[in-house]
Amino acid sequence: MNDLSITKHKSPLSKFQTDATSLIQFVRQSKRSIVITQNGEDAAVLLGVDQYEAIIKELELLRDIDEGIEQYHKGNYISHEDAKKQIVSRM
Repeated sequence: MNDLSITKHKSPLSKFQTDATSLIQFVRQSKRSIVITQNGEDAAVLLGVDQYEAIIKELELLRDIDEGIEQYHKGNYISHEDAKKQIVSRM
């Protein structure tokens, strides 16, 4: 699993403004994010598209799992056998 820590690589906004190309290249090659600081405070995160998409996919999966658990607790589920029957009947 990738290291999700975002505090390892930081860059001031002024460096990003003057050297965005090399920072983007770093993000793409290293698969790590960079925290952009403004006035010494964390302000934004620069990350690659692949990283962003992976985060979104994982978030969607976690939301689906949470929804499934919620449905289960509400009693809104069917048995494994009934699910198999429904799938087979659709084939």
